[in-house]
Amino acid sequence: MDHQQAPAKVVTLCGSTRFEAEFAEVTERLTLEGYVVLGPGTFDLPDQPDAAAALKDRLGALHLQKVRMADEVYVVDPDPGGYVGESTRREISLAESLGTPVRYLSRDEHRPAPAGQPAGTATVADLLADYPVQVDIPVAWADMDAMGHVNNVVYFRYFETVRIECFAALGLGPIGKATDVGPILHSTSCRYRIPLTHPDTVTVGARIGEVGEDRFDMTYRVVSHRHGAVAAEGQALVVTFSYSTGTKAPVPDELRTRLLELSD
Repeated sequence: MDHQQAPAKVVTLCGSTRFEAEFAEVTERLTLEGYVVLGPGTFDLPDQPDAAAALKDRLGALHLQKVRMADEVYVVDPDPGGYVGESTRREISLAESLGTPVRYLSRDEHRPAPAGQPAGTATVADLLADYPVQVDIPVAWADMDAMGHVNNVVYFRYFETVRIECFAALGLGPIGKATDVGPILHSTSCRYRIPLTHPDTVTVGARIGEVGEDRFDMTYRVVSHRHGAVAAEGQALVVTFSYSTGTKAPVPDELRTRLLELSD
């Protein structure tokens, strides 16, 4: 009597394409475990901003179809509480609306530790490996409040400091003067993870997320040197603004090119 093998479960991988190496590791591991694995398919976008944006939209729609086909969604987020972009959040929301289980790499107890590194340990450099703009900031005694730890408001100063560094790296000063278009902070938020106290130094990282017609996302991460851990993470929405008309304006082509270099 023939025994027919049960169909293998389909797992769709979601996450930022900046994690190409982690996608490869997860794909290999889940395939060897007997799953049918659906991934992004490509990690490269054209150099031309318009072509890259159009292709990203098409690939995004295609990946939503892969989510609909999945028995399970696996989010490739290497660090606990790490970067999850707007596209990935949209895919997670779709999976949850369909009742599809969602698993996360950062919470996967079966994930192997990097070679030569005990499980559960990470350096400041590891925790900020995907944040191209970084600033070191000493924790001042005056930053602490009556509760004996750094006040919540101070974290937004940390975000502002690295945001300005990011703007400088993008050349936003010259672009604003030449085109009358510059960045305006639309909204920002913070997720607090561990309290900070003096003495300590934090490294604050920033990176670009989704780039839209007249806006872009930024993600922040604050890492404590003393604790070797993520102290806080933040999100921001920045819009491009015409100072002469007082209204939002499309992201200039030159700026869009630079943003895409720091984005997913």
